[in-house]
Amino acid sequence: MYIAIYDEAADSVRFPFACWKGKPVNIPTRTAGKGLTEEIIRTKKSIFLPTEHANKEWFAQAERTNYMSGQTWVCWVGVPMLKGEEVIGVIATYHPNKEDVYREEDREILQAIANQTAIAIENARFYEQLQDLSKRQKALIELGKTLSSNIQLPKEELLTLIYHSSFTLIDMENLYIALFDEASKRIRFGFVYEGHQEIDLEHSEQWKPRKVNEGGSEGGRTEWILRSKKPLFFETRAACEAWYAQPGRRKHSETRIHASWMGVPMRIGDRVLGVIGVEHTTEEYKYTRNDLAILSSMANQTATALENARLYEENQKARDELEIRVAQRTSELQEANRKIADAQELLTREMLAADFVHRMNNLAGTIPIWVGMIRETIAGSEPSYDNILIYLQQIDHETSELLRAAEHLQQSNVSKDVDLAAILKSILRQIRVQYRKEIRNGRLRLHENIQDELYKVRGFSSTLTSALDNIITNGIEAIGEKDTGMLSVDVRNVTDEQGHDGIRIEIHNTGKSIPEE
Repeated sequence: MYIAIYDEAADSVRFPFACWKGKPVNIPTRTAGKGLTEEIIRTKKSIFLPTEHANKEWFAQAERTNYMSGQTWVCWVGVPMLKGEEVIGVIATYHPNKEDVYREEDREILQAIANQTAIAIENARFYEQLQDLSKRQKALIELGKTLSSNIQLPKEELLTLIYHSSFTLIDMENLYIALFDEASKRIRFGFVYEGHQEIDLEHSEQWKPRKVNEGGSEGGRTEWILRSKKPLFFETRAACEAWYAQPGRRKHSETRIHASWMGVPMRIGDRVLGVIGVEHTTEEYKYTRNDLAILSSMANQTATALENARLYEENQKARDELEIRVAQRTSELQEANRKIADAQELLTREMLAADFVHRMNNLAGTIPIWVGMIRETIAGSEPSYDNILIYLQQIDHETSELLRAAEHLQQSNVSKDVDLAAILKSILRQIRVQYRKEIRNGRLRLHENIQDELYKVRGFSSTLTSALDNIITNGIEAIGEKDTGMLSVDVRNVTDEQGHDGIRIEIHNTGKSIPEE
């Protein structure tokens, strides 16, 4: 007795169970031929050969083959295992030396057994497929998690991770992952596993990069998938050869025609990032449409991972560039603040120097007058006053030296181009610091409107600074007498009727005004 299972895709017959004279025997899997089993499969009808003569007569017909070489029988009956109209196999039983062992009713019983067996086999196949699908779906989920948690990896390491994570998804001998650059229209192989080893792509001439449609041809399988954005599936070597035989198809340096091959696009929306191709070197019909669907899902996850990795890399690069720009801008701001501080310090010194010279002239300038008056008072007096005259002479001399120093300081304040905008902004910054409490509680409001790119004014910086500071300070003090108010400073370039350029400075306050008298 034996049970034969038919693979329609491969057109082959395998024998999972067989015995001869009560002992198990091995019947090799074969391509469907011209034997009794194949005849039942083709006709979907049972065959009943009750006698030795009937057996010999059947095999005597043209193109009939007895594959049981060395084994003979004189009574044989075989029936199809049917799933609807589809034959999934054959059950046969036979006797080596007794004729008419089986009768018609035995054939009917065997057919009933075959029908039940077909149902059981299909249920087992369905269950096995469900188990396999469940296992591979879980593997796909794990692959997605693995890829999502490793977007920081370089692209080549990410592709290697994809390959090593895919063994539970597809039974493959060879695999390649091709990456497509839309801008340059070039294909680059990011990962190749061939002959049970990873290929060193940096030193491989066989898997070198190439342009799409290089040489004017339509290209090979990879190019076809990139253009069509569809999978390509070859169950047999002959099918692949026939595909390449069409006009415009080209075999590249890496092309090998193996027994089974399938390739799918890696897509993000309507954009194709590349192609994944897998192959089996010796076994035809190795892959099914289910395998193709799994590979497509794997390719989609790979495309998502590559896109996420690209975005992550761009974000990292943008962050690094931003940090550099922030550091540069911070340095520039620090330098600008330093220059402002230096200018402010210089301006403050000039203002203090001008004020000091002004006060020194006012105070020290009267000393010679008082000295002269004292001399006149004590002239011709008692001799004891002689020492006082000596002291007065020393005071007069030192006062003269002091006034000469003040005159020198005043002369050192040379005329030069003065930046009025810088002076006014510096004064107003000081005002905001000095009167921050009044500004915060609303008692003092400042309005500043200073035009950019003011004309340069030739003059004495310290004198101008002192004058402007006094005017603004007086305005604020006048506001203080009214408790609340606003000070506004408006500065702009002007040109008079004669065409002379100048600067107009308007300082207004809402404080108490100076009486006209």
